[in-house]
Amino acid sequence: MDTVGLDTAWHITSNHPDKKSQAFAALLKSYIDEGKLGVKTGEGFYTYPNPRFKEEGFV
Repeated sequence: MDTVGLDTAWHITSNHPDKKSQAFAALLKSYIDEGKLGVKTGEGFYTYPNPRFKEEGFV
């Protein structure tokens, strides 16, 4: 989920009415509210201290 973005996973799970999906959506929202969206912000469930895309000459 860190790769696709926790915000993307939240959008998917928050629209499912079952209790498990809603509970997981609430967990994801706590990360999102802290700015932890995954690889794109350098932190999500895991920390990405030196993402390759930030290296000079990556593209």
